[in-house]
Amino acid sequence: AEMRLTDTAGEDWFVTKSTSTGTVSTGEGASAYNDAAISISTGVWTDLTFNQEKWDDNSIHDTAANTGRLTCQNGGRYIIYGAASMSMEANTQLNAAIFLTNATYLSLQTMVTPVAASLNAAASRIYNLTTDDYVTFRILHDNANAANVVADSEYTPIFSMELISS
Repeated sequence: AEMRLTDTAGEDWFVTKSTSTGTVSTGEGASAYNDAAISISTGVWTDLTFNQEKWDDNSIHDTAANTGRLTCQNGGRYIIYGAASMSMEANTQLNAAIFLTNATYLSLQTMVTPVAASLNAAASRIYNLTTDDYVTFRILHDNANAANVVADSEYTPIFSMELISS
């Protein structure tokens, strides 16, 4: 069955009945950030830590222990997202990755800059998690020396996951 709707701008929208058997869940997710710069050594994958939360609906993140983890409390399909910003030297790269239980890459992003610049790297993935699975967000760079991940609660470093289907 299809229903036609017209919005206030006069645009027609069509809604089609779905026969999907899945359920959509809301209210299960977390978004964490760090309110201080984090020094990252060159050439070493480093789990970022997150000492603050925007929200946490079900003890997914802990600001006291394992602060770099988001832990699945109820299995389902999640969208997972992490982002970080760092000042980079010319001809260097910044890598961002989401790992599952410290063993499996779920997402990898590599940013390269030909000139000295601030790079923003993000990684995301939609993935089926089971209860007690955890994910981490890691950074790797090849500046000549250690460099800081910039701290800004709105965009760096941040790490989030949200249940989109159970």
